[in-house]
Amino acid sequence: MKVLLTKKIVDLDGAEIKGEKGEAFALRDALISALMASYEGEKDLPGKDKLDRYNLAIRAKREEEINLTSEEIVLLKRLVGMAYGVLVVGQVYEELEK
Repeated sequence: MKVLLTKKIVDLDGAEIKGEKGEAFALRDALISALMASYEGEKDLPGKDKLDRYNLAIRAKREEEINLTSEEIVLLKRLVGMAYGVLVVGQVYEELEK
């Protein structure tokens, strides 16, 4: 499935959410941040899983549109669900379920 990573995350009024540096917060930012974070209960996560997350984050950083497998979509939804609140999760899920 192809996903456009430049889609902006917006508030409920449609205004763009700003990132840490004041730039627009996009789908790419949410995915990369979720992939690179450490989560409680994953202390024993195998190195291969960490490498897979890293490689997916690199792809997301370099590409404007990314082709994701169903397994990658499941992983991203799980991680974004742990990393963010309702506003971001809702919009990311919408894009990953198209």
